[in-house]
Parts: sequence; structure tokens; C-alpha cells
Amino acid sequence: ANIQIHLLNVEGHFIEPGTKIPPTGKIPYPELHDIDVLVTGEAGLQAQLYIATQENPVTIQGQSTDDRTIFTVPAGTFREYAFLEIDRSPGE
Repeated sequence: ANIQIHLLNVEGHFIEPGTKIPPTGKIPYPELHDIDVLVTGEAGLQAQLYIATQENPVTIQGQSTDDRTIFTVPAGTFREYAFLEIDRSPGE
């Protein structure tokens, strides 16, 4: 079976009570970073990132060494929700 990982609230904001929103309406939030997913054992060399606001998925190539594969979702690839589906059957 493939592995599915749900990623959400990447650009979400949590506003503390009493926080004043600037006149621009933009609320500062922490800088986004790449998301690394490490899979051990048998794993495919690529994954598909399904983004709620895009019709077609984005292919994420894995970097394999020994029995590990790392998939990197670049920062800013999606905003609120996506899921990463890792293909566990390479070569098919």
C-alpha cells in the first residue's frame, strides 16, 4: 500500500487574545521551511503532492541512500492543505 501523509495549516495563523492586527491586515507568522519526510525500508523513489488549490499533482523525487528515502516538499509549495502520496511500488 502507498503511504499518504496529510499536511495542513502551513500558512495558518493563531492569534492570541489582545493581539492588534496591523492596518495592512497582514499578520506576521514564522518563516516557512522545507518539509522533509524520511521513509525507511522499501519505498519508491517518487511521490505525488496533491494540493487543494491545484488541479494536477506535483511530483516530488525522493533521494535514496541504503534503505532510506527522503522526500522534500519545498517551502511555499502549498498554503493550507495538501497530502503527499508515496509510491511504494517502484518500477511499475
